[in-house]
Amino acid sequence: MTPGLLVRGVFRNEALRFAFADTTDLCNQGILIHDCDPASGEVLCDLLTASALTAVLLDEGEKYSILVNYKGGIAGKWLADADSLCHVRALPGNTRLSGAGDADAVFGTEPASIRVMKFKEGQVLNSGEVEVSMASPAQDLAMFFNLSDQVETEIACTRLFAPDPEKPVRFAAGVMLQALPDCDLEAFAKVREKFAAPEFQNALADMQMPFELKLRELASLAGLDSSPENFVYEGAGSPVYHCGCSVDTMRRALLTLGKDGVEELMKERGEARIQCRFCRKDYTFKPGDIL
Repeated sequence: MTPGLLVRGVFRNEALRFAFADTTDLCNQGILIHDCDPASGEVLCDLLTASALTAVLLDEGEKYSILVNYKGGIAGKWLADADSLCHVRALPGNTRLSGAGDADAVFGTEPASIRVMKFKEGQVLNSGEVEVSMASPAQDLAMFFNLSDQVETEIACTRLFAPDPEKPVRFAAGVMLQALPDCDLEAFAKVREKFAAPEFQNALADMQMPFELKLRELASLAGLDSSPENFVYEGAGSPVYHCGCSVDTMRRALLTLGKDGVEELMKERGEARIQCRFCRKDYTFKPGDIL
Protein backbone atom coordinates (compact mmCIF):
# COMPACT_ATOMS: atom_id res chain seq x y z
CA MET A 1 0.00 0.00 0.00
CA THR A 2 1.23 3.48 -0.85
CA PRO A 3 1.20 6.31 1.70
CA GLY A 4 -1.67 8.76 1.61
CA LEU A 5 -1.45 12.50 1.32
CA LEU A 6 -2.79 15.42 3.34
CA VAL A 7 -2.63 18.98 2.04
CA ARG A 8 -3.74 22.22 3.63
CA GLY A 9 -4.02 25.64 2.06
CA VAL A 10 -5.92 28.90 1.79
CA PHE A 11 -7.71 30.89 -0.86
CA ARG A 12 -6.50 34.33 0.10
CA ASN A 13 -9.02 36.58 -1.65
CA GLU A 14 -12.00 34.41 -0.66
CA ALA A 15 -10.76 33.96 2.95
CA LEU A 16 -11.20 30.20 2.86
CA ARG A 17 -9.25 27.39 4.50
CA PHE A 18 -8.84 24.25 2.41
CA ALA A 19 -7.77 20.67 3.06
CA PHE A 20 -7.44 17.69 0.74
CA ALA A 21 -6.64 14.11 1.71
CA ASP A 22 -5.92 10.95 -0.26
CA THR A 23 -6.99 8.31 2.23
CA THR A 24 -6.85 5.17 0.08
CA ASP A 25 -4.27 3.44 2.27
CA LEU A 26 -5.95 4.61 5.49
CA CYS A 27 -9.33 3.24 4.40
CA ASN A 28 -7.88 -0.07 3.24
CA GLN A 29 -6.19 -0.53 6.60
CA GLY A 30 -9.36 0.30 8.52
CA ILE A 31 -11.58 -2.05 6.51
CA LEU A 32 -9.12 -4.94 6.76
CA ILE A 33 -8.58 -4.49 10.50
CA HIS A 34 -12.30 -4.44 11.26
CA ASP A 35 -13.38 -6.91 8.54
CA CYS A 36 -16.15 -4.60 7.32
CA ASP A 37 -18.68 -5.68 4.74
CA PRO A 38 -19.16 -3.33 1.72
CA ALA A 39 -21.89 -1.16 3.27
CA SER A 40 -20.05 -0.83 6.57
CA GLY A 41 -16.86 -0.13 4.63
CA GLU A 42 -18.49 2.85 2.95
CA VAL A 43 -19.43 4.38 6.29
CA LEU A 44 -15.97 3.66 7.71
CA CYS A 45 -14.24 5.27 4.71
CA ASP A 46 -16.42 8.34 5.15
CA LEU A 47 -15.52 8.59 8.83
CA LEU A 48 -11.78 7.93 8.37
CA THR A 49 -11.46 10.44 5.52
CA ALA A 50 -13.36 13.19 7.32
CA SER A 51 -11.33 12.58 10.49
CA ALA A 52 -8.06 12.77 8.55
CA LEU A 53 -9.08 16.15 7.14
CA THR A 54 -9.48 17.56 10.65
CA ALA A 55 -5.78 17.02 11.34
CA VAL A 56 -5.08 20.35 9.60
CA LEU A 57 -7.04 22.10 12.38
CA LEU A 58 -4.86 20.74 15.17
CA ASP A 59 -1.76 22.21 16.78
CA GLU A 60 1.17 19.99 17.69
CA GLY A 61 0.25 17.34 20.23
CA GLU A 62 -3.52 17.82 19.91
CA LYS A 63 -6.09 15.17 19.07
CA TYR A 64 -9.74 15.05 18.07
CA SER A 65 -12.05 12.32 19.31
CA ILE A 66 -15.23 12.08 17.22
CA LEU A 67 -18.27 10.03 18.26
CA VAL A 68 -21.28 9.74 15.95
CA ASN A 69 -24.32 8.01 17.43
CA TYR A 70 -27.01 6.84 15.01
CA LYS A 71 -29.48 6.23 17.79
CA GLY A 72 -32.43 4.73 15.98
CA GLY A 73 -30.63 2.62 13.38
CA ILE A 74 -28.55 -0.51 13.38
CA ALA A 75 -25.41 1.46 12.48
CA GLY A 76 -24.98 2.31 16.16
CA LYS A 77 -22.06 4.36 17.51
CA TRP A 78 -18.98 5.14 15.40
CA LEU A 79 -15.82 6.49 17.02
CA ALA A 80 -12.68 7.96 15.45
CA ASP A 81 -9.55 9.64 16.75
CA ALA A 82 -7.23 11.86 14.69
CA ASP A 83 -4.11 13.66 15.89
CA SER A 84 -1.91 16.45 14.58
CA LEU A 85 0.36 13.91 12.84
CA CYS A 86 -2.67 12.58 10.94
CA HIS A 87 -2.60 9.31 12.82
CA VAL A 88 -6.19 8.08 12.59
CA ARG A 89 -8.00 5.14 14.11
CA ALA A 90 -11.66 4.16 14.27
CA LEU A 91 -14.14 1.82 15.90
CA PRO A 92 -17.16 0.95 13.73
CA GLY A 93 -20.55 0.68 15.37
CA ASN A 94 -21.57 -2.21 13.13
CA THR A 95 -19.39 -4.05 10.60
CA ARG A 96 -22.34 -5.86 9.00
CA LEU A 97 -24.63 -3.36 7.29
CA SER A 98 -25.00 -4.91 3.84
CA GLY A 99 -28.53 -6.12 3.22
CA ALA A 100 -29.84 -4.21 6.23
CA GLY A 101 -32.36 -2.25 4.20
CA ASP A 102 -32.72 1.42 3.36
CA ALA A 103 -31.04 4.41 5.01
CA ASP A 104 -33.77 4.65 7.65
CA ALA A 105 -33.03 1.11 8.80
CA VAL A 106 -29.29 1.74 8.92
CA PHE A 107 -29.15 5.25 10.37
CA GLY A 108 -32.58 5.54 11.99
CA THR A 109 -35.31 8.10 11.54
CA GLU A 110 -34.61 10.15 14.66
CA PRO A 111 -31.77 12.71 14.75
CA ALA A 112 -28.31 11.33 15.36
CA SER A 113 -25.77 13.05 17.58
CA ILE A 114 -22.12 13.88 17.12
CA ARG A 115 -19.74 14.72 19.93
CA VAL A 116 -16.28 16.12 19.24
CA MET A 117 -13.62 16.52 21.91
CA LYS A 118 -10.19 18.08 21.52
CA PHE A 119 -7.39 16.78 23.73
CA LYS A 120 -3.79 17.61 24.45
CA GLU A 121 -1.63 15.45 26.71
CA GLY A 122 -4.73 13.78 28.10
CA GLN A 123 -6.45 17.04 29.01
CA VAL A 124 -9.73 18.10 27.38
CA LEU A 125 -9.28 21.47 25.67
CA ASN A 126 -12.88 21.78 24.48
CA SER A 127 -15.86 19.65 23.56
CA GLY A 128 -19.29 19.95 22.04
CA GLU A 129 -22.25 17.88 20.95
CA VAL A 130 -25.02 18.59 18.45
CA GLU A 131 -27.89 16.75 16.81
CA VAL A 132 -27.38 15.91 13.13
CA SER A 133 -29.40 14.19 10.44
CA MET A 134 -27.17 13.85 7.38
CA ALA A 135 -26.71 10.02 7.59
CA SER A 136 -23.05 10.47 6.67
CA PRO A 137 -20.17 10.82 9.15
CA ALA A 138 -18.44 13.38 6.93
CA GLN A 139 -21.55 15.52 6.48
CA ASP A 140 -22.40 15.13 10.15
CA LEU A 141 -18.91 16.34 11.09
CA ALA A 142 -19.29 19.36 8.81
CA MET A 143 -22.61 20.09 10.50
CA PHE A 144 -20.90 19.92 13.88
CA PHE A 145 -18.40 22.62 12.90
CA ASN A 146 -21.25 24.71 11.46
CA LEU A 147 -23.39 24.52 14.59
CA SER A 148 -21.05 23.99 17.53
CA ASP A 149 -17.94 25.89 16.45
CA GLN A 150 -19.90 28.41 14.36
CA VAL A 151 -17.47 27.89 11.48
CA GLU A 152 -19.07 27.42 8.07
CA THR A 153 -17.73 24.09 6.82
CA GLU A 154 -18.29 21.78 3.88
CA ILE A 155 -16.80 18.29 3.48
CA ALA A 156 -17.01 16.06 0.42
CA CYS A 157 -15.69 12.49 0.34
CA THR A 158 -15.42 9.80 -2.31
CA ARG A 159 -14.47 6.12 -2.33
CA LEU A 160 -14.14 3.57 -5.11
CA PHE A 161 -14.18 -0.12 -4.26
CA ALA A 162 -12.58 -3.14 -5.93
CA PRO A 163 -13.35 -6.88 -5.74
CA ASP A 164 -10.04 -7.50 -3.99
CA PRO A 165 -10.17 -8.82 -0.42
CA GLU A 166 -6.61 -7.65 0.24
CA LYS A 167 -7.14 -4.16 -1.15
CA PRO A 168 -10.88 -3.46 -1.20
CA VAL A 169 -10.52 0.30 -1.73
CA ARG A 170 -9.22 1.41 -5.13
CA PHE A 171 -9.30 5.08 -4.21
CA ALA A 172 -10.58 7.25 -1.37
CA ALA A 173 -10.24 10.99 -0.91
CA GLY A 174 -11.88 13.99 0.66
CA VAL A 175 -11.86 17.75 0.63
CA MET A 176 -12.83 20.23 3.36
CA LEU A 177 -13.51 23.93 3.03
CA GLN A 178 -13.94 26.33 5.96
CA ALA A 179 -14.78 30.00 6.12
CA LEU A 180 -12.18 32.27 7.72
CA PRO A 181 -13.26 35.41 9.62
CA ASP A 182 -13.36 37.73 6.58
CA CYS A 183 -15.18 35.28 4.31
CA ASP A 184 -18.29 36.37 2.43
CA LEU A 185 -20.82 33.82 3.70
CA GLU A 186 -23.17 34.31 0.74
CA ALA A 187 -20.30 33.43 -1.57
CA PHE A 188 -19.47 30.44 0.64
CA ALA A 189 -23.03 29.17 0.28
CA LYS A 190 -22.63 29.17 -3.51
CA VAL A 191 -19.37 27.24 -3.24
CA ARG A 192 -21.08 24.73 -0.93
CA GLU A 193 -23.70 24.04 -3.59
CA LYS A 194 -21.00 23.32 -6.16
CA PHE A 195 -19.44 20.69 -3.90
CA ALA A 196 -22.55 18.55 -4.51
CA ALA A 197 -22.47 18.98 -8.30
CA PRO A 198 -21.72 15.83 -10.36
CA GLU A 199 -18.77 17.54 -12.06
CA PHE A 200 -17.11 18.25 -8.71
CA GLN A 201 -17.78 14.75 -7.39
CA ASN A 202 -16.42 13.17 -10.59
CA ALA A 203 -13.22 15.21 -10.42
CA LEU A 204 -12.72 14.28 -6.78
CA ALA A 205 -13.18 10.60 -7.63
CA ASP A 206 -10.84 10.69 -10.67
CA MET A 207 -7.97 8.55 -9.42
CA GLN A 208 -5.98 9.06 -12.66
CA MET A 209 -5.84 12.85 -12.40
CA PRO A 210 -2.43 14.13 -11.17
CA PHE A 211 -2.63 15.54 -7.68
CA GLU A 212 -1.80 19.19 -8.40
CA LEU A 213 -4.09 19.24 -11.41
CA LYS A 214 -6.88 17.79 -9.25
CA LEU A 215 -6.54 20.60 -6.71
CA ARG A 216 -6.74 23.25 -9.43
CA GLU A 217 -9.65 21.49 -11.10
CA LEU A 218 -11.61 21.20 -7.84
CA ALA A 219 -11.00 24.87 -7.12
CA SER A 220 -12.16 25.86 -10.59
CA LEU A 221 -15.29 23.70 -10.36
CA ALA A 222 -16.10 25.31 -7.02
CA GLY A 223 -15.84 28.75 -8.61
CA LEU A 224 -12.67 29.70 -6.76
CA ASP A 225 -9.59 31.53 -8.01
CA SER A 226 -6.90 28.84 -8.29
CA SER A 227 -4.08 31.12 -9.45
CA PRO A 228 -0.79 30.55 -7.61
CA GLU A 229 -1.01 34.02 -6.11
CA ASN A 230 -4.39 33.28 -4.52
CA PHE A 231 -4.41 29.55 -3.84
CA VAL A 232 -1.42 28.51 -1.72
CA TYR A 233 -1.00 25.12 -0.13
CA GLU A 234 1.50 22.79 1.48
CA GLY A 235 1.85 19.18 2.47
CA ALA A 236 0.61 18.37 5.96
CA GLY A 237 1.54 14.70 6.32
CA SER A 238 0.34 11.25 5.32
CA PRO A 239 -2.90 9.87 6.75
CA VAL A 240 -2.18 6.50 8.32
CA TYR A 241 -4.12 4.08 10.47
CA HIS A 242 -2.24 4.22 13.75
CA CYS A 243 -3.69 2.97 17.00
CA GLY A 244 -1.12 3.87 19.64
CA CYS A 245 -2.17 1.12 22.03
CA SER A 246 0.56 -0.43 24.16
CA VAL A 247 1.20 -2.93 26.92
CA ASP A 248 0.81 -0.13 29.46
CA THR A 249 -2.53 1.13 28.12
CA MET A 250 -3.91 -2.40 27.95
CA ARG A 251 -2.66 -3.11 31.47
CA ARG A 252 -4.50 -0.04 32.73
CA ALA A 253 -7.63 -1.16 30.89
CA LEU A 254 -7.41 -4.58 32.53
CA LEU A 255 -6.98 -3.02 35.95
CA THR A 256 -10.38 -1.33 35.59
CA LEU A 257 -11.72 -4.74 36.66
CA GLY A 258 -10.26 -4.04 40.09
CA LYS A 259 -7.64 -6.04 41.96
CA ASP A 260 -10.13 -8.70 43.04
CA GLY A 261 -11.47 -9.08 39.52
CA VAL A 262 -8.01 -9.48 38.04
CA GLU A 263 -6.99 -11.99 40.74
CA GLU A 264 -10.10 -14.07 40.08
CA LEU A 265 -9.46 -14.01 36.33
CA MET A 266 -5.86 -15.11 36.80
CA LYS A 267 -6.91 -17.88 39.17
CA GLU A 268 -9.47 -19.25 36.71
CA ARG A 269 -7.43 -19.00 33.51
CA GLY A 270 -3.82 -18.57 34.55
CA GLU A 271 -3.58 -15.50 32.33
CA ALA A 272 -5.62 -12.58 31.08
CA ARG A 273 -6.17 -11.81 27.42
CA ILE A 274 -7.40 -8.48 26.16
CA GLN A 275 -7.86 -7.16 22.63
CA CYS A 276 -7.60 -3.54 21.54
CA ARG A 277 -10.91 -2.72 19.87
CA PHE A 278 -9.31 -0.14 17.55
CA CYS A 279 -6.60 -2.32 15.97
CA ARG A 280 -7.60 -5.85 17.06
CA LYS A 281 -4.16 -6.52 18.54
CA ASP A 282 -4.17 -9.15 21.29
CA TYR A 283 -2.33 -8.75 24.59
CA THR A 284 -1.68 -11.55 27.08
CA PHE A 285 -0.79 -10.92 30.73
CA LYS A 286 0.52 -13.39 33.29
CA PRO A 287 -0.03 -12.85 37.03
CA GLY A 288 3.35 -11.21 37.46
CA ASP A 289 2.62 -8.76 34.66
CA ILE A 290 -0.33 -7.21 36.45
CA LEU A 291 -0.30 -7.81 40.20
